[in-house]
Amino acid sequence: MVETIITKANGKDSVIDFRDALCVSDIDHYARIHAKGGKDSGFPSCIKMYLCDYRKGTGDKSTTVSANLSPDIIFELYEACKRNVGSGMAISTASPGVTHLGSIASALTALLKHKSRRLGADYKGEQITKEQLLEDGKNIKAALTGLSEQGAITLTGGVDYGLVIRKANPYKRGNDGYAPFTTVQINRTSLKGTADLSRYPWYIKVVNGEAPLNEKEGGAVNYDESKSRNVKEAAILISDRDMFRMMHQITEYIKIFENAYGIPVVLAGRKKIDEERKG
Repeated sequence: MVETIITKANGKDSVIDFRDALCVSDIDHYARIHAKGGKDSGFPSCIKMYLCDYRKGTGDKSTTVSANLSPDIIFELYEACKRNVGSGMAISTASPGVTHLGSIASALTALLKHKSRRLGADYKGEQITKEQLLEDGKNIKAALTGLSEQGAITLTGGVDYGLVIRKANPYKRGNDGYAPFTTVQINRTSLKGTADLSRYPWYIKVVNGEAPLNEKEGGAVNYDESKSRNVKEAAILISDRDMFRMMHQITEYIKIFENAYGIPVVLAGRKKIDEERKG
């Protein structure tokens, strides 16, 4: 059996993969290249993302959800990945007195981590005052400023990113008004709650379910997630390296698809235009 998986990555108790579901546009809409989808246009051109959470076990005990990502979303994610290649914490080895500065960097980095943990920790019986929090903030700022000025340390956590997609399928709405919906959340957060640079800064969550639809003027469709049913969800943490690798592979595949299937449609569409003009 032919496999449609383009790429995948494994998490601690989860796995994510991206599959080919691209569709070429019809000749009458050749300039779109990708099928738009809809009631009359059929299935929209997309990359199908599957996410499986097996924390409770495999097989029937696992939870699998899916979402459709348009090609432009994939390209957007790839651009976000390219801005974060090589992000991390760098200790300079070329600045004067590097050994001394390196020791200072290590000590102040440890202080930074300790103070930041204190900001979010729930100390047993210890009352943390506003003044203490402000003092911690000043110490952290002073440490980073001093190290940066000396060239001993550079924090390059990268660029954070956030995306939320909410979609419902009105064409599969039942007699009770409920229709399938999908919510996708994709975030990149450089720092963890402890102020450490995250090794797995990408967070992807998908929710599938059914909910009543709300149609607005102009044809826009929304759904009431507070009244949802048959809800399933799964999430995964991904490293910068894995995210970059996957988005690179998918974008390259989309380009190949557009050349292989788009060029014939464009040529046919242009030919039809010429014939209509002559007629």
